[in-house]
Amino acid sequence: MALGAGVTVFIHDATNRFDDIEMTSTFYHLPHVVQLTGPLEDMPRAITAHFDDTVR
Repeated sequence: MALGAGVTVFIHDATNRFDDIEMTSTFYHLPHVVQLTGPLEDMPRAITAHFDDTVR
């Protein structure tokens, strides 16, 4: 529903397997899906940075 409304969706994988075709979905590569990698505790900062970059 969020994608249909144009809302940004964030997904996280600490191991960065987004390009592993056997393990992922095409959903991960849609325009409003933002792929985040790294430690989970860094995600709030990464999400904030995403919106800071898109506002400028």
